[in-house]
Amino acid sequence: MSGGEKTEKATAKKKADARKRGQVMKSTDLSSSFQILVFVLAIGLLFGWMSLTIKSLLVTVYEDWIPQGESLTILMTQLAYRQSVFLMIKALAPVMGLALVLAVGINLAQTQFLVSTEALAVKPERINPLEGFKRLFSSRSVAELVKALLKIIILIAAAYPVLKINLLRLGFLLANDLATATQTIFDLIEEIALRSALVLLGIAGVDLVYQWWRFEKDQMMSKEEVKEEFKQMEGNPQTRSRIRQIQRQLAARRMMQAVPEASVVITNPTHFAVALRYEAGQDKAPVVVAKGKDLVAQQIKAIAREHQVTLVENRPLARMLFASCELDRAIPVELYGAVAEVLAYVSRLKEGRI
Repeated sequence: MSGGEKTEKATAKKKADARKRGQVMKSTDLSSSFQILVFVLAIGLLFGWMSLTIKSLLVTVYEDWIPQGESLTILMTQLAYRQSVFLMIKALAPVMGLALVLAVGINLAQTQFLVSTEALAVKPERINPLEGFKRLFSSRSVAELVKALLKIIILIAAAYPVLKINLLRLGFLLANDLATATQTIFDLIEEIALRSALVLLGIAGVDLVYQWWRFEKDQMMSKEEVKEEFKQMEGNPQTRSRIRQIQRQLAARRMMQAVPEASVVITNPTHFAVALRYEAGQDKAPVVVAKGKDLVAQQIKAIAREHQVTLVENRPLARMLFASCELDRAIPVELYGAVAEVLAYVSRLKEGRI
C-alpha cells in the first residue's frame, strides 16, 4: 500500500480547517424537501384566506379599476397591474416567508451556524474552463446526475396513481362552476405535491447518509499527510528540543526562587540537596520546593546560605528525598519520621536550645 493512498480518517485539525473554508456536510435535498412539505401544508391551511384575497383581487381589477361601460385606458391598466401585484404579494407573503425562514434554519442547523467568507473568495480554478470541464465529468457530477434522474422517476411514479384516479374527474371540470373547478384542481395539486414532498423527504434521508459518507471519504488522509500534519503541530525535532530546554530553564529558575522560602535544606553534603518547606497550619506535610545534584545542588546551598536557610547534612535522607520526591509535592508518608526529626532539630536550633 503506497503512502499516497488516502486510508486514514481525517484528523480534528483537518476537519476544523475544512470548516473554516466552508466545507461541511449538508444535504440540499433535505432543505428543499422540508420547504416543499411546509409550503404544501401552509397552502392547505391558508387556502381559505388566500382564496378571499385572490377574489378581492379579481373584484378590484374588474369592478373598481375597470368600471363597466368605460373604455380601458393605459392609466387604468397600470393601476390595475400595481394593485394586482400588491394583492398577490399579500396573499403569498406568509407562505413564502415561512419557506424562506425554514430554508435558512435547516441550512444553519446542518452547518451548525457556520458563516465562512472563504467559500466566496475568487479562485482561478473556478473560472478555468479546463477545470470546469473536468468537474462536469467528475464522479461527483455523474452521481448527482444519476440521483436527479432517479428523483424524477420516483416522483413520476408517486404522482401517476393520483393522476390516473382523477383523470376522469378532470374531464368534467368544464361542466362545473368556477369555485368547484378551482377547489377540485387545488385538491389534486395538493395531493400530488404532498406525495412528492413525502417522497422527497425519504430521498433526503438517504441523501443525508450519502453526503455524510461522501464528506468523510473526501476528507480522508494519507499516512504521509497525517505525519506531516503531526510535524506541523509538534514542530521539527530541533524546535521541540529548544522548547524543552527553555522549559527546563524556566523550571530551574522558579525552583531557585523558591529556595529562600524553605524551612531547611537537607544535603549529601556535596552531591545532593533537597529544600523542604513546612508551615504549620498551611502545609499538611513537608513540601519539596527545590532539589538538585552536583552543580544544581551547589546553587541551592549557596542561595540557602545567602538567605539564612538552615542546611542539615543527612546523606541517606538526602538521597531518598531526591530519588522519591517530586517538586511542589509533599514527601512520602514513609519519610515523615525522618524529616520530622530534622525539622525538630532546626526548630531547636533557631530557638537557641542547641
